Amino acid sequence: MQTPRVTASSLIFVLVALESLHLGSPLSFSWESRES
Repeated sequence: MQTPRVTASSLIFVLVALESLHLGSPLSFSWESRES
């Protein structure tokens, strides 16, 4: 029953890390532009 909790924490941590990298990475803007 603890597996889902760990997964949620991992997902949140990954999302936060990705957002931090996006904010500090200029390439992310180009990638986001292409996705949109």
